[in-house]
Amino acid sequence: MSNWIDLKQDADTGIESVRAHFVGHAYDPHWHDSFLVGVTEQGVQQFDCRRVRHRSTPGHVFLLEPGEIHDGHAPTEDGFTYSTLYLEPTWVDSQLRALFEHAPGDSLPSFADTL
Repeated sequence: MSNWIDLKQDADTGIESVRAHFVGHAYDPHWHDSFLVGVTEQGVQQFDCRRVRHRSTPGHVFLLEPGEIHDGHAPTEDGFTYSTLYLEPTWVDSQLRALFEHAPGDSLPSFADTL
């Protein structure tokens, strides 16, 4: 199976979704301005983030904050498939304020663990 990417964006919220499959090298170190919430569907997804090498297998959820540098690689020959949501910080902030009327300003969530 070769590499493929399926991208979609919700017109109302701006939330982007990505479903992709990679074999071998997936991507070089980079970062996003958004929060990423993803799940590995198939194979082994290996990536470096927060100076730790992570190995995500089917059913594992990965969480990245804006600005976190990460890469991607498939250490096994069958590659990996994953799905992610890209959540803009301004959207996350507005949703938190809608849920919690006394939410302090600039109080975006952070994740203790990447995987």
